[in-house]
Amino acid sequence: RLGTLTGELDMLTAGQLAATLARLLEAGRRTVEVDLSGVSFMAAAGLAVLIDADRHYRDRPAQLMLTRPTPACARLFTLTGLDAVLTVR
Repeated sequence: RLGTLTGELDMLTAGQLAATLARLLEAGRRTVEVDLSGVSFMAAAGLAVLIDADRHYRDRPAQLMLTRPTPACARLFTLTGLDAVLTVR
């Protein structure tokens, strides 16, 4: 489990998340759970990181699981159709 993300996932913080997810994948982690319960705002940059990381994980094969999304994040996933693409629990 990566841990609970808190605050805003935007262009200022997305790079750090991308680097962490890539590092975990390179270290051989086959399942990574990202708790979104503390995310107050997610911008397009945050979505892009999650989509890109999900693609890299599936290519391994490995699994990126997004858990406990806030209502705002869950709505964003639904509106963009990503709830059917990403593993959201």
